[in-house]
Amino acid sequence: MVVPDADAAHRRAVDAGADVSGDPVEQDYGSRDFSVIDPEGNVWALGTHPGRSGGGLSGRLEHDKWRPHYARGTPWTPSTSS
Repeated sequence: MVVPDADAAHRRAVDAGADVSGDPVEQDYGSRDFSVIDPEGNVWALGTHPGRSGGGLSGRLEHDKWRPHYARGTPWTPSTSS
């Protein structure tokens, strides 16, 4: 689920007593996210989304991790190595 501010969403989840996976983590692909488990055992991922305005990632596509791909007009693709 995309949220404008992962840290604020995390604080609200913790304050509400949610089963939270840990602190929000900055991912290599530009998202900042964390997971929660609802009472029925479903895992929900909450975080920001690169390229969406709001939160701490406003203008994230201008970040160095993204610039080389979009400057060439080619989309970023994740690494397939494990």
